[in-house]
Amino acid sequence: MDSVRSETSCEEGGEDEVEHQQLQKRKKVDCWKWCNSNASVKKFDFCGVPGINARVLRNLPNNANERDFFYAFVKPDFWESISEETNRFAESFLNETGSRKSNLTDEWFSTTAEEIQAYFAVCILMAQVKKNKIHKYWSPRAVTETPFFGRVMPYRRFLLLSKFLHFTDNANLDEIPSSEAIVLQLMKPYFRLGYTLAVDNWYTSPALFQKLIDEKTNAISTVRQNRKNMPKDFQKMALKKGETKVMFCHGIAAFKWRDKKDVDVPSTYHKEVEITDTGKISAKTRETVVKPAVIIAYNRQMNAVDRQDQQLASFPRSQLLILSAPLTI
Repeated sequence: MDSVRSETSCEEGGEDEVEHQQLQKRKKVDCWKWCNSNASVKKFDFCGVPGINARVLRNLPNNANERDFFYAFVKPDFWESISEETNRFAESFLNETGSRKSNLTDEWFSTTAEEIQAYFAVCILMAQVKKNKIHKYWSPRAVTETPFFGRVMPYRRFLLLSKFLHFTDNANLDEIPSSEAIVLQLMKPYFRLGYTLAVDNWYTSPALFQKLIDEKTNAISTVRQNRKNMPKDFQKMALKKGETKVMFCHGIAAFKWRDKKDVDVPSTYHKEVEITDTGKISAKTRETVVKPAVIIAYNRQMNAVDRQDQQLASFPRSQLLILSAPLTI
């Protein structure tokens, strides 16, 4: 992430520096009293430089291809880390099982960063070449044969890598960051530049949005109705279709809108319920479709995520479950 961060930052005066120091000293917010006043809500102005960092462009070769751009973002140490942790886990597993090793695990030898890349290439290709069983990708039958897979690696080697694939040391599982910490870590290069972050509801909480406000970052998301510190009144409200309510706390506006079901949307930069024409006509009533501006803003921000979900649909989780199952061959 550091390699693609913007080299240009905002020029902040002494007043902003004092404010930043005060924010760093702020005690943890443990009192969430939602009210009807929007005085604390404000939008931070964007002052970053979007797009690819100039340093990245300078390091790319002329006529750069997809592979060059990929390695600009996914550095060699990423693959080295996976190979290291995979070898660590395999060694630990084999030491613990001892004489109970299967014929397959007897064939294990240390992997490398290059082989891990080949392994992921095979997994990606599996999403494009659909087969109902993993072993059929290596089948020699003339009617179903796809020889490329066998040229990349043998079937039994693929099974071994699938069995031992690891990304972190099991001894440090307690140090795996929470969902909130993941967002803050990934956003760190873009703090205090006025970026607007759209977050999936699995990560969203008022506490996270408070931290993003501290870092001068706008945020919008949907949120689960039972999320801690959301307005308790929301759970009691029975809204009619199209009706919207909003409450405020610590610079966050929490909107509740009734469509086919209730939709809760917290935002750090919307201050009021503003009903907006979507430009669409209802097929049922032939009337103009209107929605709260905060809903339209969220949908616009999440369009890219929806496209990503469409791409990820080619990689079913059921296949991952098959790969992670214990193997006794």
